[in-house]
Amino acid sequence: MAHDDDYSWMLLSRSTDEWEAWLDKFVDNMFEDMYTSEKALCPYSKCCGVAYKSKSEVHFHLLSKGFDENFVKEKHSSIQSWDNDMDVHVGVIMQQLVAILCLH
Repeated sequence: MAHDDDYSWMLLSRSTDEWEAWLDKFVDNMFEDMYTSEKALCPYSKCCGVAYKSKSEVHFHLLSKGFDENFVKEKHSSIQSWDNDMDVHVGVIMQQLVAILCLH
């Protein structure tokens, strides 16, 4: 299973148990610090991330219809960008280690 900040699960088929489990976790996190009656921006395509919905409405929209395509692309590209940044940092660290080892 993916990490909490990894949105790659959104690319899975909505018919999988894994996608549904991550959806439950995603919606729970969206509403974590809210009162039961509060609403959040819904990432379903017809809500366009500008319509406020209750937790049950958001869950139903996403479970039955899925995420807005742009929302998924944005989340997925942020993960890829983070991965690329980590690759650069690891490369720099490796160069520094080699330099240190060569000095000794």
